[in-house]
Amino acid sequence: MRLNSLAIALGVIISGGSIVTAQTTGVATMATPPEPGEPHTHTHATPAVSAPTLSSFLENVPKPAGPDIDSFYAPVPPDLDASVRFLAMDNFTSAAAALQTEYQKYPDGKDRARVAMWLGINYGMQAISYPSSGWENGTSATTFLKEAMRIDPTVFEAPDVARVLAEMVAHGWASEDPATALQRAEQKAEETRRPLDFYFAGVISRRLAQRAWGYSDTTEQDKKTLSLFAKSIARDPSRYESWSAYLPALMPAGMHDLATSEAKRMYQHFGNLRTPLFGDQGPAVMSMSVSSYRTMEEDAALLKAVTDKWPDAPMPPFETAMRAIETTIPLAMELFPKLIQRFESGDIKPLPREAGYYPSALYKYAFLLSTVDQTTESLTYFHKVRDLSPSYAEVNMNIAVLLAQQSDKLTTGPAKLALLEESLKYAAKQEKLDYKGKSALKANEMARRLRSIIYRLKQAIETK
Repeated sequence: MRLNSLAIALGVIISGGSIVTAQTTGVATMATPPEPGEPHTHTHATPAVSAPTLSSFLENVPKPAGPDIDSFYAPVPPDLDASVRFLAMDNFTSAAAALQTEYQKYPDGKDRARVAMWLGINYGMQAISYPSSGWENGTSATTFLKEAMRIDPTVFEAPDVARVLAEMVAHGWASEDPATALQRAEQKAEETRRPLDFYFAGVISRRLAQRAWGYSDTTEQDKKTLSLFAKSIARDPSRYESWSAYLPALMPAGMHDLATSEAKRMYQHFGNLRTPLFGDQGPAVMSMSVSSYRTMEEDAALLKAVTDKWPDAPMPPFETAMRAIETTIPLAMELFPKLIQRFESGDIKPLPREAGYYPSALYKYAFLLSTVDQTTESLTYFHKVRDLSPSYAEVNMNIAVLLAQQSDKLTTGPAKLALLEESLKYAAKQEKLDYKGKSALKANEMARRLRSIIYRLKQAIETK
């Protein structure tokens, strides 16, 4: 049974294929602008009562001019360009150092709020990527974001701020029990009816569901998440951030047809935005990723349309190369070095939020080279990634593996020992990083085995 998103926005409960309406306020209540004095920056549309889906709310909303969201805190100013590029490349340490330098320049005012905001986003993303240091970085993220919001409350409406702050809360890094925090956030949203409050609660709910996916039934939590994001859009359909959360939330609920139709209309409205958020490749990729029944030709046409609009944008050629990995490896092996050359020649000009495409392209190509036993070439590209971002993904682990593989080609002797010791050095670095809580375990096991092999090899060399 296909459900329309307007019903979800009104708080339906889906059970056994039936729809039971929960306690809600009506369409008119949710579609009206906020009360006088309620902070907001976005246009609120009032659709017809018969509107069948949330995308109908976009009909009376002006399309964004692009390529950035129109607000003081969305575009990256020149003095923060390098910092945000470091952040986009997951080089959180360099980003924090550069931002701290800028932070000291402003004692107060919107400029200080902006730098504090970026510091909060940087520490928040670092906390999510490296959970072993999550409490320390998460606390820093919360502190800086709250300072920015104290200076200027409209910071909460800036791209990524509500999401990152909600993530800190959901992980327990904001000095509050996540389940209690979600309950409080939901209550606040129902009281204020502000779209950002619904979105904030939705992000907390989504993260709690994701953390439980592996060991429990999250159906009810997924429904709650979807309802909160839908309510956010019903109140303010002009926020792309809410759409980028709502569309994927339709998938766990099995609403693939609805996601497809909503994504199409979403892209028609937000297509002028290039890369408005971190961790989001933009409206075109969002549309493709949640749509069913798409053909390769349709995807290629959409990517071409983006290329025609922004010839120097990294997303279309990167996405094309990524899709080749899934279909034709030899083609991917051709596309990635061409893409890398375009980065290095300046033909592609990433915006600050897009800087991560370059190390990602290097990483993917290095991995492809490793699969066809071009170990030396693969190491070269992995080291290029590491030069840009020493902690990037599992780059240290991959270097360790390749060095160990090189050592396998030698039977014994100092050369083999040197490769194994070099491999152990990188495995130990990965072990300390704990990238997203996974690679540290693999690195720990690899380091343990390497130490054992090195010990035995040293003994063998010494006895000769």
